[in-house]
Amino acid sequence: MDIVQSVSCNPMVIRAARALGLRRSLRKLDFWFSRPRDGVMLVRLGSFDCRFYARTPEQLRMLRKGQAGHWRLGVIELLDRRLRPGDVVYDVGSNIGVCSVFAAKKVSVRGQVLTFEPAPQAHEDLQHNIELNGLSNLCAFELALADFSGHADLFTGEDLLFSSLATARKGQTRTQTVRVVEGDRFREEMSLAQPNLVMIDVEGCEFAVIRGLRGTLSNPACTAVICEVHPTLLPSGAEPGDVLELLRSCGFTKMDVRRWSGIREFLAFASKP
Repeated sequence: MDIVQSVSCNPMVIRAARALGLRRSLRKLDFWFSRPRDGVMLVRLGSFDCRFYARTPEQLRMLRKGQAGHWRLGVIELLDRRLRPGDVVYDVGSNIGVCSVFAAKKVSVRGQVLTFEPAPQAHEDLQHNIELNGLSNLCAFELALADFSGHADLFTGEDLLFSSLATARKGQTRTQTVRVVEGDRFREEMSLAQPNLVMIDVEGCEFAVIRGLRGTLSNPACTAVICEVHPTLLPSGAEPGDVLELLRSCGFTKMDVRRWSGIREFLAFASKP
């Protein structure tokens, strides 16, 4: 770890930069000095070597956490335990595809991973990562899943890791009109394979995604859902418990909730008997 990275990752420096409004500048400085020369980072996920382009400060930060075994560790561990060659996985809100790439390697060429990412730049980065890893069993759709079909505004900023159809976060000053489809209808119209496992990370739209995929999730072949729940971004009147109850109504009777210290978001690992 070089000097710039050591300083930028120091908790005291981070707190001071946040207080002074300089955190974004610090991350940009770190990115400028620390990014890989060829733009590619090798991340060991489970037993697989995966490669990703690091094109923004946030992508670099996320991939570093992956290298250190911290980012999405619980998700990768669950995928590693549950997935078998030949399985089908949906990744809703896949962004640049860290979990998707791992899942595609895990299910082998006998299986399939379908991703759904509406942000044009994130989708383009995802496509490049698919090509970088030589994955023929990973198919990316540039659209969002919900409980309706049409178009909607996607709130974005410099950091595309947290783009949302639900509401604008601090710093998200831009909007992009993106295609939205009802999950069950899209699966039927496109004759997509029935998933065995579904990942959902959609920054407050998880309720709509699950409602739109209710038929798919209720199918006995779908035995697991990994859903990140964002209590502060859910629509008015919706509570985190409503998301979990909706999953239970689809037959997922076992619910393992994992929380992080200091933040309200949590992961729900739902499974069927």
